[in-house]
Amino acid sequence: MIRSKGFWILLGLTVIAVTLSILDVRKEKQKEEEKKVSMRVLPLKEGEEIVGVEVVKPSERAVRINRINQNWVLVEPVKDEVDQNQVTDLVNTLQKELYEKEITLGKSVDYKVFGLDQPEKTHRIRVYVQKKGEEGGESKERVIELIRGQQKNYQGKSYVKLRDDPRVWLVGYNWDSAFDKTAFDLRNKRLFGHDVGQVNQVKLISGKKNILLKKVDNRWMAPDNPKFIIDATKVSDFLNLFTSQVALEFKDDGAGDKKLMAQFGLDKPEGNITLYHGNPEKPWHLIFGRNDKEGTYYFWLKDEGQKIVRVAQSDYSKLKELDWRALRDRRGPFEMKSTDVKKVHVRWQDRFVDSEKRQGEWTKISSSSPELAIDPKKLDTLIDQFSVLTVEEFSEDLKVKGQEVLDRGQVEFWNESGESLGKWTFGSTKQYEVMAKKKSLVPVKSSKYQDVVWISEADFNKLELDRLIADQEKRDSSSEHKDNKK
Repeated sequence: MIRSKGFWILLGLTVIAVTLSILDVRKEKQKEEEKKVSMRVLPLKEGEEIVGVEVVKPSERAVRINRINQNWVLVEPVKDEVDQNQVTDLVNTLQKELYEKEITLGKSVDYKVFGLDQPEKTHRIRVYVQKKGEEGGESKERVIELIRGQQKNYQGKSYVKLRDDPRVWLVGYNWDSAFDKTAFDLRNKRLFGHDVGQVNQVKLISGKKNILLKKVDNRWMAPDNPKFIIDATKVSDFLNLFTSQVALEFKDDGAGDKKLMAQFGLDKPEGNITLYHGNPEKPWHLIFGRNDKEGTYYFWLKDEGQKIVRVAQSDYSKLKELDWRALRDRRGPFEMKSTDVKKVHVRWQDRFVDSEKRQGEWTKISSSSPELAIDPKKLDTLIDQFSVLTVEEFSEDLKVKGQEVLDRGQVEFWNESGESLGKWTFGSTKQYEVMAKKKSLVPVKSSKYQDVVWISEADFNKLELDRLIADQEKRDSSSEHKDNKK
């Protein structure tokens, strides 16, 4: 009984000790949090939030962003969308960054030591704050002004003070990033702020090139070239360039100034792109030009407040050099689902073999001669090769004259229901020069496309049509020889 009583006393003391320990840890954490709050440079009161930030520099136009209906916008020196990442970094720095050290020099502070004696000659940040839920009324705003000294310490760190506070703080490098923000930093540098998913028509004119694409029943068509099959993925990739490419520089005062337009190569542009969307009366226009002397490239977005931007040469080329070669579907003439193939016809010159898959195994059902057959493994390889076959060149691009003689070989696939999945007839290899490069090409007539297309000789050789059909006896002998070598 005595032992039992002692155990309970010991247990109670342990619980008390653990509880006190937990409370001490919580108190320490609370003190740490209170210390952090007291060391924040920006003195936000409880319930206040930032609704505007203005970066002021000597001899420069102020840069200001405002939060309107929960969205940040650039309002000075130009009105535009913002770079959300840059704004988030700026606001987080203002709200959360702590000072590293408070500088105390007795009652009198010589601000000249820190370069804080002439605030108008250094960088400042005005922070506009409001009570939460009161957004939109300027009369309710409170302005907090931060001043950065013109001098730095031996580590290159800055000194900062509040306009109405005598204290001086030494702060970390993140604060320099905040004080040095420019309109370019905070501005949305994406070419388009529009939703390119709405685009239903594309028109590009550049020199002799005139491309028109229309979206009909969710498919992209070429009205001026109805036989062209357009690759929807490539059109999507092209449209996404408008939102993925970024400006290297903005030329806000350039639009309308004839001399500046000539400097940008936009007085006689190299071409233009028009994107039509849900509102056909207000399409989106992009005009492109370049300054060959300086090696600079420009886009003029007419519907975006006459915005002119300098862009990288690679970005300029991607939009300007769009052509039919890049847009056409090169898989379409060979498109089929390999797993659906249940019957195959292979012809090479005057020999042919028909095979059918029965109970998972390929079986010969007919041939031009009884002794001919196809190795089942090679048949599977043939089907796999067709599943990745693509057009190397189209006849229009090669400017082919006359009809091609297609007497070299033929392949046809059927599904389980006996429906043809496609038939392809091949001709002899020919040499062509394409874009100053010699190519060995093989003509193919596909049942899926009205004109002859051309594949590379290398891709044709992978099909191994010339070696696919073999005498049954020779094939068995060859297989047996390989097995004996193993």
